[in-house]
Amino acid sequence: MAATITIQIVGAESDNRDVRFSELITQLEAVKLALKETEVCLQDGAKTFTALDYRVIDLTHSSPSQFELQPITEKGNRDYANRVLKTFTTELRRIRNHSRLVARPEINRLIAYDEIGPRKKSRVDEVRITLRERDVNRPIAPRKATVDKKFKEKLEIILGPDEITYGAISGRLEYVNVHNTRNFRLYPLIGPRWIRGRFTEDLLPEIRKGLDRRVTIFGKLLFKSWDKHPYAIVAQTIDVHESDNELPTFNDVKGIAPDLTGSVRSSDWVRKIRDEEW
Repeated sequence: MAATITIQIVGAESDNRDVRFSELITQLEAVKLALKETEVCLQDGAKTFTALDYRVIDLTHSSPSQFELQPITEKGNRDYANRVLKTFTTELRRIRNHSRLVARPEINRLIAYDEIGPRKKSRVDEVRITLRERDVNRPIAPRKATVDKKFKEKLEIILGPDEITYGAISGRLEYVNVHNTRNFRLYPLIGPRWIRGRFTEDLLPEIRKGLDRRVTIFGKLLFKSWDKHPYAIVAQTIDVHESDNELPTFNDVKGIAPDLTGSVRSSDWVRKIRDEEW
């Protein structure tokens, strides 16, 4: 039978453990993203795949609010769905109890975990995520993972401090957010799946110009000691590349410098360069 996870969101004591509407949405989105990043891990970093969807099969409000989610497994991927939930909850427990992971570290997965539970200026004290496995032959005890301040301290140890350098990254600029912030995502052709970025207001015109286009961004790069690729960039300048249909063709450059070889025939000029280099 398909496993499920139960999510309990515990609000601040000053709110009688109730959860504010905006916090509820933020926490559910954070869990959804963390589940997807768990799938990325199980898919060995695949950049494109169809992530699982979930149905809400139980919903209660008894301070704390509680949701029970079940993966939709209409295509016969029940074993895979169970593995996703088990890997997700096991890793959360292992982080909190032992400061360890169940798979190799990957920055987007770890940052997704960090978005769950208490954060700066949030009014959520903790999030409890319980795995409920079902077996017709034997009972299986639920296993609970708690994301609280202790979890965040252990996760911070795993993440480690940032290492900073300056450089440039090229990729496709997507997902720009200017609502009370200045963030974007850059999707390089090689390396990490995507890189998070921040920019100042003066770069907004160039960011808008480069949206959904190839760009090269120069700025402050942030690394972790255990990863060879940067995970973030603070943009200082942005160079928007021409689209393919704006680039010159061979016909466009034909005859662009008719006097380049002087009185020497072009074939002799090319032969002379070739012979000198070899």
